[in-house]
Amino acid sequence: MASVGLDTKDSYNIKNGLKERNGDVDVNVDEDTEDRGQWGSKWEFILSCIGLSVGLGNVWRFPYLAYENAGAAFLIAYLVLQFLIGKPMYFMELVMGQFSGLGPTGVWKMNPSAKGIGISMALISLVVAIYYNVIMAYTLIYFFSSMQKTLPWTVCEDGLFEMLPRERRLPEEELKEAEKLVSLQVNNKLMRDHLQDKTGKKVILKDISNIISKVNASKKSDNIESLVSKLKKTGSVVEVFHDFNNQVQGVFYQDEEMQKIFSAYCDIVFVDATYKLNDLRMPLYVIMIEDSLGQSEVAAICLLNSEEKPVLQHLIKCFQKHNPDSSGIKVIMADKDIVERDVFKEEFPDASLLICKFHVLRTFNREITTEKMGISSAQRYVALELIQKLVHSSSEEDYNANLKLIETTCPRQIFNYIDTNWHNIRNEWVLGLTYFEGSLMNTTNNRIESFNQKLKQVIKLYSGLDLFFENFISLIGTLRNERDYKGSVEIQKVPVHIKAMNTTSAEYKYSQLLTGYASYFVIDELKKARKMETIFKTTNSTSHSDDDMELNTNSCTCNFRKSMGLPCKHIFFARLLISIDLFGTELCVSRWTRSYYRENTRLFSPMVSPSKTFCNSSNKVSNASQVVDPRNTTLLSENQKYKKAFFVAQKLAAACSAVGMKEFMSRMKLLTEIEELWKNNHTVEVEDSCTGK
Repeated sequence: MASVGLDTKDSYNIKNGLKERNGDVDVNVDEDTEDRGQWGSKWEFILSCIGLSVGLGNVWRFPYLAYENAGAAFLIAYLVLQFLIGKPMYFMELVMGQFSGLGPTGVWKMNPSAKGIGISMALISLVVAIYYNVIMAYTLIYFFSSMQKTLPWTVCEDGLFEMLPRERRLPEEELKEAEKLVSLQVNNKLMRDHLQDKTGKKVILKDISNIISKVNASKKSDNIESLVSKLKKTGSVVEVFHDFNNQVQGVFYQDEEMQKIFSAYCDIVFVDATYKLNDLRMPLYVIMIEDSLGQSEVAAICLLNSEEKPVLQHLIKCFQKHNPDSSGIKVIMADKDIVERDVFKEEFPDASLLICKFHVLRTFNREITTEKMGISSAQRYVALELIQKLVHSSSEEDYNANLKLIETTCPRQIFNYIDTNWHNIRNEWVLGLTYFEGSLMNTTNNRIESFNQKLKQVIKLYSGLDLFFENFISLIGTLRNERDYKGSVEIQKVPVHIKAMNTTSAEYKYSQLLTGYASYFVIDELKKARKMETIFKTTNSTSHSDDDMELNTNSCTCNFRKSMGLPCKHIFFARLLISIDLFGTELCVSRWTRSYYRENTRLFSPMVSPSKTFCNSSNKVSNASQVVDPRNTTLLSENQKYKKAFFVAQKLAAACSAVGMKEFMSRMKLLTEIEELWKNNHTVEVEDSCTGK
């Protein structure tokens, strides 16, 4: 703010200590007041105002701002505001400074409540001075540098020049290749080495990071409607469910192959959730089954916004709606989450619910601690050892004995915790009590845990939904190919130990009836039965070492028989005792037979890969299943022929220009002659001067 007074007719006579106006004395002024400078003339004041207003910014910054903001149109708005706001305020600042003769803080003595305005003006001037002095320093540096004989910016070392961003920029072709490598999640450092070797340019990790950001930004889309449209074009079932406020609560996905495989193997399902795979932070629920080869197959997935009971119920109802065979589910393997278990019990009342053994032991380890239970480390160690025995109890009697041991050995609070939270659901987690019909000897959710690990290797944390589904479908396609390969080996190859068997033996017959996975269990049970027969002949007793039960030639109540639906050692032993045939097709459930596997495998009913149709979802007709015969000649349009010829012509131009001038002129003459002959519709044949061909 201007702070000195104009030398006009109405002036201040500071030296005399008087304020004079037309020679009259109005007010006394303190003689000790600081003597302030006066303008020598009006021109001096005007030039000072111009110096205050015009600076480097007018030459450097203003044209740039005008260009960035529509050019001439910007000037119209600028001039209007200049005359309506800028000039009046500038004039007011000058008037207040000239009249009072005070600085930006002192002038507000006339209105102390507004003193903050003056302080703010001083602070703003300080901030402007800091950066503006740096700009002025740059100006001075380059001004004096420009006076040198050799200008500094005309000389650049090769190493420095190669590191300039413009020189590091990749050509379009290599940039597309880099984006493809990013999509394949190639290691950043290996990608950098590959691109640098191929292009000869300097490539730094920051360049790779920028490419990754560009690719992720292009694929990071959470438009649910667009995603659903893409997925449905693959022939998949996609259902989005909302709450009453129209907020997305879940996205259910199941392709045709998932529906088919679940329909064939619906007796046991494995359910678990994994997290952090999408940027909406929606947990991913995976539903899996086990096929005839003991391999895991994904039956459906669902992204849920929350894990509350209504949302989980909607997921189950959606699954039931699209899978009528879900009524045949006999066993569900899940976590101990109380809400999840309650929903499954309500929606599948006829199915048995099992809790993953791994989750059971992990929960005990998490809950029984020195802090939560108020016990010592030694007591905790003993308790966890006994709990592990409790989990692995082989029968109800064994469980009761182990529970009694915990009651008498461990602190009371540990026994109370088990009795309150676990005892009433022991049929869901004690191994000897969990072999229900259809459980297929499964005691853990390791199948889903393994699949989740593969998911996290392929799908980056917090991916956009489009990228998540694209990578998920790619992973599913890869896993299916691997399982199909194992299935082809199962069908086409005969293991050496099977070839060595007697073709009339029960072992050989079962190996021909059942898949390799199932026949392994049956042959093992046959070995145990024959061992029991040997013991019987020696001791003349039908009791056997591991358990005592009533023997029957067609049925048994042991855990293996109930769980797998295959003949157990007890059935074989009973048949050995009365010398009847050990082989019986009626003893095996159909899911384990080779014929059943053939009927339900992809090998004999190939389907279009969802990953191809998803990535090319904009095409109405997918060419994924078309086979191109190279012997067939396709009719090309004129434009297609032009593109092919242009591609070859580019190579000709490169070969033509890579020689000396004399040879170049010779080749150009040859090409010109060929062009003239072709224009006149003549046929041109090329003969190699070296070979004569």
